Amino acid sequence: LRLVGGPERADRPARIPLTTGKVIRICRGDGSCSSSADPLTPQTQPVAATFLNAPTLSASPGLVSRMHAEIWVDDSGSVLLADGGRSSLKESVNGTAVCGELIPPRATFPVPAGAEVEFGAPHLKRPGRCKRPAEFVYQLVRTPSCVAGPPPPPPPPP
Repeated sequence: LRLVGGPERADRPARIPLTTGKVIRICRGDGSCSSSADPLTPQTQPVAATFLNAPTLSASPGLVSRMHAEIWVDDSGSVLLADGGRSSLKESVNGTAVCGELIPPRATFPVPAGAEVEFGAPHLKRPGRCKRPAEFVYQLVRTPSCVAGPPPPPPPPP
């Protein structure tokens, strides 16, 4: 994922790398979520936390939930996203949007190449009551290494 919603800062990395077999957990920047797997649901994939929305840096300190979303690349190379996380009983407070549309909470949702992913979208959850903060907007950029590991070696010379 590449940041498109403003300049990079400590709680808004320019890139969030995605690799097959690793779940990225999107969490509020106060360190309130763990990078360990959810104890209620056995996971076979390692989990890494990416902390966004530090209360001291953001104009909207509650935009990203403590456990906001999970994103991962499956074995077929598809990028999948779950608002609230795959095994969470809760949805994120301000929602997660793909291509400007809120995704269903707690459901696995495919993210197409080139799509914008917005973590914290209160303007879509509460239309007319909230302005679009556009603080944590990322675009899915596909590279060969993010799908299937390193590129294959070149063919042998003739």
